[in-house]
Amino acid sequence: MNDSVEMRSFKRFKIPDSNVKFNKKGLLSKFSFFSQESPMINLGEGGISFYSKLKLDYDKKLIIQIFIPDESPLTLTGKVRWVGVENVNLGFPTGVEFDPFGKGINSEETLEVIKKPEKKYYTKIEQKFIY
Repeated sequence: MNDSVEMRSFKRFKIPDSNVKFNKKGLLSKFSFFSQESPMINLGEGGISFYSKLKLDYDKKLIIQIFIPDESPLTLTGKVRWVGVENVNLGFPTGVEFDPFGKGINSEETLEVIKKPEKKYYTKIEQKFIY
């Protein structure tokens, strides 16, 4: 029996062939570079999870670029909320909670772009179970 409690406020969904780059937000972030592209695990209105070759610290602020097929790249800010056990080939699974939308980089328009593939990929899942 699994006693874990789901803490997310929003659904997460997988988008095939989507990737992420990140930049550690801080004093010198204007002079630092984005990471190499890493595979995205899942995405939702509240956050994202992806593999990172670097083990990031809890609460670390990030600037994240999300590359979704057939969409312009998205840029968002957020904080690391969890880091999992390293996968030798992919890196550390990392969960990031987005900063509130409507402030700073995280615009309402970006939120609408995130909602668009959510509808597309949930529709496909639901259609599999229609008899």
